[in-house]
Amino acid sequence: MKGLAICLRTFIFFFFLSAPLTLHGQEGTDEAPEEGPAVPEFKQAKGQVAFQKGKELFDAGKYGEAKVEIKKSKESAKTAGDKEIVDQWVGACEGGSALDLYKKAVERGTLRTTYFQATGTRERYRGTAIEGKFNAFLDDLATKVFEVLEDFDRPSRRYDPKYGKEFVADKAIVHRGAHCLKWSSTKDGKATQLQLSTVPKNWSAYHSVAFWIRCERPVDLSIYIKSPTPKGAGETNAMESSYSPVTRPGWTLAEIEIDKFKKRGQASLANVEELIFHIDARTTFKLYFDDIVLVRKDKSGSGGAAEKEAPADSKKKPSKTKKKT
Repeated sequence: MKGLAICLRTFIFFFFLSAPLTLHGQEGTDEAPEEGPAVPEFKQAKGQVAFQKGKELFDAGKYGEAKVEIKKSKESAKTAGDKEIVDQWVGACEGGSALDLYKKAVERGTLRTTYFQATGTRERYRGTAIEGKFNAFLDDLATKVFEVLEDFDRPSRRYDPKYGKEFVADKAIVHRGAHCLKWSSTKDGKATQLQLSTVPKNWSAYHSVAFWIRCERPVDLSIYIKSPTPKGAGETNAMESSYSPVTRPGWTLAEIEIDKFKKRGQASLANVEELIFHIDARTTFKLYFDDIVLVRKDKSGSGGAAEKEAPADSKKKPSKTKKKT
């Protein structure tokens, strides 16, 4: 089967090697806890007073008021470096205001749209005082938005190095959690597949398939949502799409809408048995997968609300497979 090119949306976010994203409460790490955000020094007492008042307002979640007070302190900052730290805190206040709008959108039922927009906005405020609150918000929202099909966190024999697949625990590579999967071409050059057979049977409640991918050698992926096919049938019952990851540093979050998959045979979203990623024969490639998920639909009539309310400057976990592939 050949994948057909489709129109899809890809959300690209980079997770730099110097600060890999990890799940809160992850076990098995000997790393020292990260230090809190830097605090500026001031040459005048009024600057210290204004900053402290702003910080207290920030901690109370009053981001607009906090921004006003913290900005007042800048003229009294001791050095150019201290002024930059003040600017970072001002940015954190702006991020807090954006986060409040995302929370309101979630209350209205706009979960999927909000998750992807907020993930992008978080990158703008990495390293500031609001990052931790963004992480907590997104970790909680992910449990409502995603049905995790595979997170690759528990190594087993279900993926075999013989077929070019192996678990990776290197924290400089893993996107989140304990492991990701490296998938690379084999010497025999045969066609290869990544098969997920422990999946929900009915996909009618899902908007899209999403996955985090990191590509070192480009490759065209064919993606199939497969339904049971009787023996002797002339055509496999499947819905198909394709995706071509971009070769660049860091991870890409790809989302492919299910209604853009092309139907073949008697494939049905009400009767799904496998999700398959396929790479043709005689292809040289090397890529990494992490967290393959189904994305739940937003409530009817709630789509787009997060985008309408998000500030202009912000636009800018689950089940396992057992089949060896």
